[in-house]
Amino acid sequence: MTEADLAYYSEHDEWLLRKPVKVGVRDRFWRGALFKQMVMDIKIERRHLFYTIILLVPNVLLYAMSGLVFLLPVESGEKVSFSITILLAEMVAFSSISDNLPSSSLTFPRLAWLVCVVVVQIALSSLLAIIGKYRALTNLLIFYSLTRNLTRTSCKIRQKISLITIKILAKIFSRFLQD
Repeated sequence: MTEADLAYYSEHDEWLLRKPVKVGVRDRFWRGALFKQMVMDIKIERRHLFYTIILLVPNVLLYAMSGLVFLLPVESGEKVSFSITILLAEMVAFSSISDNLPSSSLTFPRLAWLVCVVVVQIALSSLLAIIGKYRALTNLLIFYSLTRNLTRTSCKIRQKISLITIKILAKIFSRFLQD
């Protein structure tokens, strides 16, 4: 095999041609006749910068941002909305990835596995944010019920505590309903 002349070869945007390209001619017998067979040894490599920047980097950033939901205080009322927004953004990214990947069931690309794991993790963090908000609300309701059952404190103190608790509950419910 000899090295091919690449004088008329032009670079491709998606594929990189690895050199040397070797070309040879062999004799082949088929059904009693002699044929010439051309043999080429071509090595190509996919350029991965496009896929790294367009597909991988946004998913990694969304994955990193999904952990930030637990830094928000429960009282802010933004945990659930932030978590759901990140989940929706990941689903849009998943949609763009599925358009670029081959639709084969024989092999499942690693990028698709990564996106599946990220979607499950973000969905779990959304669920935990909702449970955390619900738990904070139930803790406040328990506190309210305990203050109503105080028998040893004076009536004025009970009324003030109840009024403060009702105001806090009203704020939480208004934020909860806005989410």
